[in-house]
Amino acid sequence: MVSANNKHLAPRMAYASCCVVLLFAACSMLALGCAANPGDSIAVSLDGNFELRVGQSAVLGTDDLTIRFEGVSADSRCGKGDVCVWEGDAAVDVALQLAGALKEVHQLHTNPRFPNSVMYKGFSVRLVALLPQPLSGRPPATGDYVAIIQVTRGLSRHENIL
Repeated sequence: MVSANNKHLAPRMAYASCCVVLLFAACSMLALGCAANPGDSIAVSLDGNFELRVGQSAVLGTDDLTIRFEGVSADSRCGKGDVCVWEGDAAVDVALQLAGALKEVHQLHTNPRFPNSVMYKGFSVRLVALLPQPLSGRPPATGDYVAIIQVTRGLSRHENIL
C-alpha cells in the first residue's frame, strides 16, 4: 500500500514491476530459443546408431541421405510393469530422401514380426529401438518419442524381409 507521502512513487514502482516482468519474459523466450529444436538436422555416419526426436532429421555425411523421424502412427506396446498377452508393436514413420530424389515415407516396427528395416537406394535403414516404453497402456506424448536408427550399405544382418 502506498501512503499519501509516497504517492509520487506509485507510477515508478508500477513501471519498474512491469520492466521486471518483461525482462523475465524476454529471458525465458531467449532460453527456449536456444534449446535443441526437433526440426534441426544432425550429422550422422554410416553403421552407427543415432537418436532422432519427432520432426528431427539426420543427414548421412557425404552420401547426402536425409532420414527424418516423421512420427509414431501407432503404439500398442505393452506398458512398463504391465503383464500383457503379447508385446505389442509401435509403427514409426520415417521419411528417406537422397539429394535430387523424391522423398519416400516408410513404416518401421518395434515388433520383430513386422518389418523393422527398409532398403532405400542401396541403404538399409533399421529401427533399433523406440523410447520411452509406455506406462500402463498409455503411450508417451508425441514430443517424448526418440527413435534409435541405424543406416548401413546394402542388406543389414538384422534385415527383416517378408
